[in-house]
Amino acid sequence: MSLAMMDFVIYRAIGDELTHDKQFATIQLNTNFLAAVKLGDIVYGRGRIQRSTRSVIFAEGELYTESRSTMQGTGIWKVLGAK
Repeated sequence: MSLAMMDFVIYRAIGDELTHDKQFATIQLNTNFLAAVKLGDIVYGRGRIQRSTRSVIFAEGELYTESRSTMQGTGIWKVLGAK
């Protein structure tokens, strides 16, 4: 579930920075588990674009609770329809 949330957090961050009119798909997602999420914890996420070209986006993200970072990730997204 954490991996799926990481993908979604970064995907949404890309859309927020560029536009939600473009479509893009995950090519690669690398993650590191940093700490366990405990029962009752609320998990937050943030992402940002590191670099983007016309057809590929490189981005990173983090999942965290109020007290600790739980996962970090980096990945590559393909802009669909771009050549």
